[in-house]
Amino acid sequence: MLHALKPGHLALASDLVEEFRHEVDRLVVRLINRREIRAEHFLHGPEADAGACRLSDDGRRVFILAIDSVFQGQDINATQGQPGVMPAIRRMERQALRIRAFLAGASPIYTALED
Repeated sequence: MLHALKPGHLALASDLVEEFRHEVDRLVVRLINRREIRAEHFLHGPEADAGACRLSDDGRRVFILAIDSVFQGQDINATQGQPGVMPAIRRMERQALRIRAFLAGASPIYTALED
């Protein structure tokens, strides 16, 4: 299923990210369970835009460092050293190339991410 086209929405980027959502969700849960992200890392009410809840600068720093380690294949929950296991960033690049080939007509089908 692909995201619908809407003005101002990058549907293709959303389509690509969807296949990796479970990795980000797992990271967020891990950061909260380990108390690496805590309540004080969130801004809400007048501190946030339009009453939204968002990460503070410190919270973003914690998240960005953690997601970068996942992208580079340094996630402690990942199976390291197994043949065929590649960092998330490499898998994202591969999927972007698959989408490009499909949309350009170079491939008759789009092959979804294989874990």
